[in-house]
Order: sequence, then C-alpha cells, then structure tokens
Amino acid sequence: MAKAAIALAYLPGAAARSVAVELIEIAPARDGALGITRSCRRALLAWCALLTAGTMIACSPPIDSFDANSVPNGVWRGEIEQFGRLLPFTFMVNGSGDSLQVSYRNGDEQVAVEQVRYDPTSRVLELWFPSYSSGLVATVDGTRMRGETFLKRRNQVHQLPFNAQHGLDYRFFEQAANDHVDLSGRWEVVIDMPKLELTQNGVAFFQQRGPYITGTVNTKVGDYRFLTGEVRGRDLYLSTFDGHGTQLWLASLDQEGILRGSFDTVTYQQAEWKAQRNPEAELDEPTSLTWIKRPFNGLAFTFPDLDGHP
Repeated sequence: MAKAAIALAYLPGAAARSVAVELIEIAPARDGALGITRSCRRALLAWCALLTAGTMIACSPPIDSFDANSVPNGVWRGEIEQFGRLLPFTFMVNGSGDSLQVSYRNGDEQVAVEQVRYDPTSRVLELWFPSYSSGLVATVDGTRMRGETFLKRRNQVHQLPFNAQHGLDYRFFEQAANDHVDLSGRWEVVIDMPKLELTQNGVAFFQQRGPYITGTVNTKVGDYRFLTGEVRGRDLYLSTFDGHGTQLWLASLDQEGILRGSFDTVTYQQAEWKAQRNPEAELDEPTSLTWIKRPFNGLAFTFPDLDGHP
C-alpha cells in the first residue's frame, strides 16, 4: 500500500495526493465485503499507481516554457541500484522551447521515452512508458538528478533507487582499460535462475572494439536486447536499461576460457551464467519448439478471402 502512495506522491498537484489517500483508506475497509486478499490489494494498488500516473501525464497540458538550463541538454549517466549493485546506463536530453525529449542509449539502440513531463516549480522530471507500465521519476538539481524507477512485473511494481549526472558519457569506467582480453565472437551460454528453478540455454554474440563491447544473448524464447559495456583485464561488464527492463551481466574469463559470473534483472532477479566460446553454437530448431500432440487425425481450417468467402 505504501508503494502505491509513494508512486502517486511524486506527481504534482493536490489531485495525486487525494487519490493516494483514497486508495489507502478505502481499500482496506472493503476487504471484508469483497473478500480481497492482502496480496490482491497490493497488486491492485500498484496497478492504480501506474495507471493514475500515466493518465495524469497523458492529460496534462504541454510545458508552457522550457528552460534548457533546468534540465541540461546532452548526455547523462545514470545508475540504478539493483540487488546491492549499481547498473549504469546513459540517456540523452533534448529540450527546446516547449519541447522536451529524452531517449535511453544502449549501443546502437536509442529508445525515445513515450511520455516526458517536467515541472519547473517542483523540479520533478517524469519519464513514463505506458506501453510497459513503467516509469522513472526524479528531482533535478542542476547537473544532478535523483529519484526512483517504477518497473511492473507480474503482480508487483519494483521501485529501484536512481541517480544521474550530466555530461558523463562513459558506461562503467571513466578511464578505459589498456589491458583487456578479446571476447568477440559466438558463445554457448547457460543461465541458471535458482529462485525460479529454471535453467536457460542461449547463444551470445559479442562485438568488441578495444575495451568496448556490445552484443546480445539469444534464447529460444527471445533475446536479451542490446547489451553494452566494457572489458577490463579478464573481466566483462555489460548492462542495459531501456525504460522497461534492467540487466546487469558481470563475468570473469577463467584459465579454461569459460566466462562465469552473475546476471541481475528485475524479471529473473539474481541469476548465474557461464559461457564458452563456440563458433558453431546454435539454438534449437524453431520448428521443434511447438508441435501437435500425437495421435492426431490432421488439422483442418479455413479463412475468408477479401470478399468474405471461405
């Protein structure tokens, strides 16, 4: 319940505060009448927080006058605290007149934030993705900002502390390492997710230029998007944040040529992974993932044509 109130409290105006109070006071009173469990109520409040935030921003008037000095234009380096570790990422701010645009950067990928709002009175910047029920809310103080991210997963909203500084364009380390191994190529990957009792196989593709590395990890259910980072000595650092998902991949290359490390994400929480270079690594044939149970007598179906005839 408190989390829902916090999410709404970031929104400017008395309307947000009144909605938060109403949710907290009314929901418990109706538990007995409706038979709503505590877990259901928490899920409902989390949904209401994001839904109300998105609705208020969508209906809010555009910025009357935007001072670029309020939220400095250019690159920002952000950090999200997740499971005791800091996940770094960069984003761009472009403000002019009554327009303010923000985009997250992950290698070659740039993701434009769907809804951006800045209140010059409270100095609160709001970055929302209604499509994913996620957002970031921060208070801007000159060349720094601090706040929280709100990422919905299943029946809960995860709130993760966030901070950023203007003008910093590096990912993990301000000074690149001169000594680094080359991790370019194709790798056979195994991800172990103990909290979910799940093991996932995949294929990683890395491209490296000097100490800087990009790539992704493909699995039979999809890929892990655009990963960006650095190699320092025998250590690998990769991260991504696109407004919806958080990923932090850390690993070290052992003497046997195997990468071993941790994989933190809001979706799968804390996991472990290992990878071995294999230029022939492939995923299972896609046609082998779905099939019709036997025995079967065939499958018959029809579709209408443009005139509505079968």
